[in-house]
Amino acid sequence: CRSHLDFGAGVGSGSILFARHGFEVSLADISSTLLDFSRRRLTNRGIAAKLIDLKTTDLPREAYDFVTAMDVFEHLANPEAAVDQLCQAMKPGGFLFGRFHGEEDVDRPQHIVKDFEPTFARMRDVGLVEVWRDEWLWGHQVFRKRS
Repeated sequence: CRSHLDFGAGVGSGSILFARHGFEVSLADISSTLLDFSRRRLTNRGIAAKLIDLKTTDLPREAYDFVTAMDVFEHLANPEAAVDQLCQAMKPGGFLFGRFHGEEDVDRPQHIVKDFEPTFARMRDVGLVEVWRDEWLWGHQVFRKRS
């Protein structure tokens, strides 16, 4: 694995970590403000990255070996469509590492999705196979795209 996509990149911390370990990094988010902030963080560290504003740009096809989506899917109005986008963006044999956890929180009601079974069903439909699950930290899973 050498090419990384941080899907729902937020402030870009994941991309900094992957870049420091030799990955080519791309950050994708719907927030132009967060992408601008990430750009500054990466530039200040001398890290080259591709930034993708998902409001205006599609993900490239078969471009990534490793995709992270940490605490993203619970915020999406249509997580199954995101699965389709990510699967198309992954290279055959690529990995999707995500945290899928949408607990109820009355103080922060931005968690739209609480049942991930339809998302997981879509993953199976498009050829993503679960290869790892973390029972300790709850919600971390890795899927591999069939070759």
